[in-house]
Amino acid sequence: MKRARLLNELKKIAKQTGHTLVTTEGTRHTRVTIGNVSDIVGRHRDIPEETAKATIRKFRKGLGL
Repeated sequence: MKRARLLNELKKIAKQTGHTLVTTEGTRHTRVTIGNVSDIVGRHRDIPEETAKATIRKFRKGLGL
C-alpha cells in the first residue's frame, strides 16, 4: 500500500471518531496519533500490505470502531 493511501485511511478513521490526526516526524519514521492511540509509520513509498492493514486494525480497535 502506498504511504499516502495509508495516511488518508487514517485521516478517515480520525474524522469518523471525531479526533484529529497528529503526525510527528522523526528521522526515519512518522509517529501517527489519533486520540490516545499512536503507532509508527515508515517513510517508505510502499508499505507492506500486512503492515498497513495491521496499523489500520490497531487504530480501529483502539478507537472502538
